[in-house]
Amino acid sequence: MHGCLLDSPAPSCFQKIMSTIFTGIPVMDIYLNDIVVHGPTPALHDEHLHQVLSVLAKHNLTLNEEKCVFSVAAVEFLGFRLTAEGLSPLHSNYSTTTAPLRELLKKDVPWVWTRACSTAVQQLKAQVTLPPVLAHFDLSSPTILTCDASNISVGAVLSQLHRGTERPIAFASRALSPAEQKYSVGEREALVCVWACERWHMYVYGRPFTLRTDHQALTALLATSGTGHRSLRIHRWSERLQQYNFTP
Repeated sequence: MHGCLLDSPAPSCFQKIMSTIFTGIPVMDIYLNDIVVHGPTPALHDEHLHQVLSVLAKHNLTLNEEKCVFSVAAVEFLGFRLTAEGLSPLHSNYSTTTAPLRELLKKDVPWVWTRACSTAVQQLKAQVTLPPVLAHFDLSSPTILTCDASNISVGAVLSQLHRGTERPIAFASRALSPAEQKYSVGEREALVCVWACERWHMYVYGRPFTLRTDHQALTALLATSGTGHRSLRIHRWSERLQQYNFTP
């Protein structure tokens, strides 16, 4: 199946066609012309693979044998390494770590390599060489959303309790804008709570989860619908959080 590269709707149309063709086969993932077939045991994996190959043959779709990999315990897909243990890697606290380096890229800022820049480079190297393994999200496991804010950035970790052990599902962080850096400590902590919930909406919406911060009084305030003693900004954020079922 071919599509003209200049035809901008081609990728989305191709994705829709592939998704339609494989409707009813939940043991696989598709992204355009990349297919991953999985199974908990070798026997089930082979059974699932047979289902997928049968559908391909039925629709006269062929595979490039040189690009196919069969019966492996780990595979790279969309920039991630997938294994039975989970995904790897996403870098935690990336925006805070890179802040000294990004400062050098600003207009009218002199290029001065500081000790903080050297430290940032070393930390980035460590993150690349020693990545955490991200667990697969389990609908039946308790979910925890941990949020924190500094003077220059916010960060969050989505995690779950798997057999009594807390394991990370995803990390996220971003730098604060100049205006956001002027927020009070409480407002920055509230900002990251809203940002994290909305970022991982598909994971936390419609199910109970624990919202963990180092500002528990603020979290309790966000969980209430009354105005109380809080700024209008926090009041607006509280309204946005009312759709989520979290426990402070």
